[in-house]
Amino acid sequence: MITLQPVDEIFASWRRCVNIGVDNSASVMSSSINEEGLQNAQNENKELVSIFVNLESDFEDLSLERNLVLLLVNSEGLLLKKNAAGS
Repeated sequence: MITLQPVDEIFASWRRCVNIGVDNSASVMSSSINEEGLQNAQNENKELVSIFVNLESDFEDLSLERNLVLLLVNSEGLLLKKNAAGS
């Protein structure tokens, strides 16, 4: 298995999403969930959330340079975590 650098992994993930038909114009929906529901969703995906948190520091410089945002969204479109320049 090839180990990619964080930025390469982000781009590879994007390509996989495009290849399987993910609609990049779709909205991320999290406004209708309460704090307990969000916490449950984060617990169900804690391994992914942990990886996301580890990537945040690597992504911070890139997000500042290019005005990018990194979102972790589950398969139902629930925004689990967000990292953006200055947040």
